[in-house]
Amino acid sequence: FFFGLSGGNDGPMSLKQTLKQIRELIDKKEFDAASKVCSDALETEEGAGSYLLWVFSGVCHHKLDTPDASIAAYQKATELDPNQSPAWQGLRDLHLERNDVAKLLPVVDKLVHLAKDVAGRCGQYKKVLPLILSAEGKTVASQSFRFKVEDHKTRLRAQRAAAAK
Repeated sequence: FFFGLSGGNDGPMSLKQTLKQIRELIDKKEFDAASKVCSDALETEEGAGSYLLWVFSGVCHHKLDTPDASIAAYQKATELDPNQSPAWQGLRDLHLERNDVAKLLPVVDKLVHLAKDVAGRCGQYKKVLPLILSAEGKTVASQSFRFKVEDHKTRLRAQRAAAAK
């Protein structure tokens, strides 16, 4: 139970009730209130071990423009359950916004690994490829991208050569 969180006449809220309340606050775009409920719940032993609570905390911090806190929350969620994609997706979005290719690539590699089908894997690449291709001249550290970037650049060179003739 979460002490200090009101469950109405029934006493403290359960984790499930707390997560539902946070989801409702996020849906209403009340990120300050949702963040406060997250913080209070994360101070409990049960809350500190809740994957969804950490993901919601990451969402709130992202929307409140505190990216370092958002990244920390998403990373904690990935430690608790590395095989769930929502926290990885949050990290991907933050690293995309920050144009941080070095941190983005391992996250996308994980999302590609978690994708259930080819369309899902391709979708992950499509989201980040513009940033990867804009990193021309920089070392791309991900094996999953190296081929894609080099293949794209080879095709561009061939197209330019054909157009020049």
